[in-house]
Amino acid sequence: MRLSFRSTLLLILVLHITFVSAAETTTSDIPTLPIAARVELLRSYPSLKQEAEVALGDLNGDGTADCATIFQYVADGTDQNRIAVLYGQKDGRFVLAVQSAPWEPHMRRLEYIGIEKTTITITASSVGYTDYSGTAYRFVVREGRFVLAGLEYGEGEIGQEEKLGISANFLTNQIEKSRMVHGHRKTSRMSLNGKYRIDLQNFNLAEATDGRELK
Repeated sequence: MRLSFRSTLLLILVLHITFVSAAETTTSDIPTLPIAARVELLRSYPSLKQEAEVALGDLNGDGTADCATIFQYVADGTDQNRIAVLYGQKDGRFVLAVQSAPWEPHMRRLEYIGIEKTTITITASSVGYTDYSGTAYRFVVREGRFVLAGLEYGEGEIGQEEKLGISANFLTNQIEKSRMVHGHRKTSRMSLNGKYRIDLQNFNLAEATDGRELK
């Protein structure tokens, strides 16, 4: 789970490219929520909105595509976001497997979701006029539950060489910090104090630990 310095800088670079190119992304490049998955979510969330961040992949190894999504709905007149994992069935249906705690969306926070093999990645990023930062949360299956295994954090100033990368492994409670200053790499490793590993069903992106708290 530990991220190498090269991988940490790659995360920062990807975040930077994401900020710069977000306006150029077309809707055809973005996965959409399958109709059958939307039908399943509507059972629990009749006020489900059309917009959703979606990732597709085989999370449980049964050969059928599953769906992970950050979706939005209305509760008591307020927009709410949640993460949901829906397992695809052989007959084309989707079954809601787990959902996160709700949070209110923020106009300055960009939220993404991805699937790589059996890992779900939730990314929250923001960009200002001169700087950018982002945190990627990794969820893996342990004892049948999706748990927060760690995070990668990157920050920097646009056009500047100095960058900070943090990789935290919540399964081993280890953290690695890497900073590039004037072309020189400085890396430090240490143990984490506290318990950061939580189940996806208790995860709230607006209140989740991010790299700034681990600096």
